[in-house]
Amino acid sequence: TTGHNGYVAGASGYYVSNELIQKGGNTVELTQEEKQKYEAAKAMYAKSVAEFNQNGTSAYEQTPVYDKTPLVAGKIYENKLKGAVDYLNAIRVAAGLPTVKYNATLSNSAQHKAVLTVYTNNYTNLKVPNPHYPPKADEVSQEFYDTAMSHMSSENLYSGDIISGITNAINDAYGDPITCGHRYNLLMPYWTDFGLGEAAGQSAHKLSGSQSYTNSVVAWPSEGITPMEAYSGGYWTCEIFNNYQITDNTWMEVVRLNDNKKWEFKEKTTVGNHRFAINGGIISFYDGDMTGKEGDVYKFTVHNLKKIATGETTDYTYRSAFKSIYGTDKEINIKYPETISLDKKNITIGIGQTINL
Repeated sequence: TTGHNGYVAGASGYYVSNELIQKGGNTVELTQEEKQKYEAAKAMYAKSVAEFNQNGTSAYEQTPVYDKTPLVAGKIYENKLKGAVDYLNAIRVAAGLPTVKYNATLSNSAQHKAVLTVYTNNYTNLKVPNPHYPPKADEVSQEFYDTAMSHMSSENLYSGDIISGITNAINDAYGDPITCGHRYNLLMPYWTDFGLGEAAGQSAHKLSGSQSYTNSVVAWPSEGITPMEAYSGGYWTCEIFNNYQITDNTWMEVVRLNDNKKWEFKEKTTVGNHRFAINGGIISFYDGDMTGKEGDVYKFTVHNLKKIATGETTDYTYRSAFKSIYGTDKEINIKYPETISLDKKNITIGIGQTINL
């Protein structure tokens, strides 16, 4: 800055006492549940990094061919795919959501879809009104096309490699920026299986299966921990699930607990610096002054929901803490055995019994 006499004052380094920050009221203590989610997310993230980095930087075991026919799907190293699945799992456990498992069949279909999408969009003159359901070019084999178009119960097509494609879809900045369908494809609590592929910066996700869950809301920023590694802005959302329903009078209150600044979202608009929309069970809101910085903790209150069991009007409150999940106090070293020897060749086991091998 410029001083009174025109001198320029600068700093080459600085130090801020953590004690002073705490006295200033800027640090918000995590709840016990948030701490558990934080530790679980850090451990899962470390596991994903260890898996992803096992065999160097090259992604492809077999390089795809997407600019000419015959198309070749190629193959991404399985450890890279499993690492990407657990990257998503780190985001999910930070939100208290059930994990998903790597599925090789879904990944094969997603890899074919990524290649097909690149070829159709860039190397043909076909019109593609819906990228999820492109027309088949004559020169593309029916087998390739059918594999790409299989497992369509939930599919994302987004830019990026297998890691950044997840981050980009979670933040959903284009294509579906208000209702954030790509985000919720990845955060739906009931999925069990996840497969993914990528070619020329085009990623594809496919999810399937069904499992039980107890979440009443699925939000971004998450109910619990929002990993800084996965956050880049855009609309914030809250989808209502078990126990509650949105009413005509539902509105959102947001408080940043670090400085108690408050925002209210009541008037529906999708333009300007302060936006609010409700579509089905999804509440979407945005304000340019709501930051997502390391250490920020927000309290969200969804007002005027209907309690399904009783029909009464009620509010639902949750918190989200923005935290980096990189690094862990525990060293995680994954080693895969080369051989496995068992002490029995045959067993007889009854329903409900457990036998250790």
